[in-house]
Amino acid sequence: MPLTVFPPFLIERGVSGSATVSFKVKADGYVEEAKVESATEPAFGGSALGTIGRMVFKPATKNGVPVPVTGKVTFPFTYE
Repeated sequence: MPLTVFPPFLIERGVSGSATVSFKVKADGYVEEAKVESATEPAFGGSALGTIGRMVFKPATKNGVPVPVTGKVTFPFTYE
């Protein structure tokens, strides 16, 4: 999985949070229609979108044929 970038200015402020992204995985495994469902900080949402856009999944199949599916992922951003 690609690394998610923690926005540097939020590190400087000591801010933690999360972002939830919904998306569609096409039959070829690439992501489309990604959107931020929620984010504790807008920059976390942007970072999560960037990460999901770089991901390639093993396609889901139905009767042995690749099919599109939807997904949702929550990315935690924890500063310690």
